[in-house]
Amino acid sequence: MNQVSMILLSGGIGTRMRLNTPKQFLMIGGKPMIVHVLEKVESIDDIAEIIITSPRDYLDQTVEVIHDHQFLKPIKVIEGGATRQESVFKGLQLVTRELW
Repeated sequence: MNQVSMILLSGGIGTRMRLNTPKQFLMIGGKPMIVHVLEKVESIDDIAEIIITSPRDYLDQTVEVIHDHQFLKPIKVIEGGATRQESVFKGLQLVTRELW
């Protein structure tokens, strides 16, 4: 089985949906949307680690949400870039070398 890293781009701030909160923190069924995504990712055996990019203003909230829930796989949270491409690049820099 090949092990891979997953980079979750969590950079939305809810502007297009006209929300007061970023989409990743939108409550669905009593849990933030990002928790639902992470629960699904945890069920994929090939994924060894998760790297989340987040806007600077929401780094603490992202970390708090992760700590409030029980996840078995290692999760790294970093500040995303100014563009989607920059966020992907930053995430790739944190991929565990053995998973390349």
